[in-house]
Amino acid sequence: MGSALAEQYPVGSEFTANVGEQSHTYTVTGHVQSVNNGGAVCELTSDG
Repeated sequence: MGSALAEQYPVGSEFTANVGEQSHTYTVTGHVQSVNNGGAVCELTSDG
């Protein structure tokens, strides 16, 4: 998660990403410093 979302999504919390008719739940494992979209971003590995 981007640092701008750190309060809303602390490490250990979960979030759900919806793509089309599929949804996947992920656990936040850390925060990144980013200038993309003011730090309100989510970055995933190719493995999820």
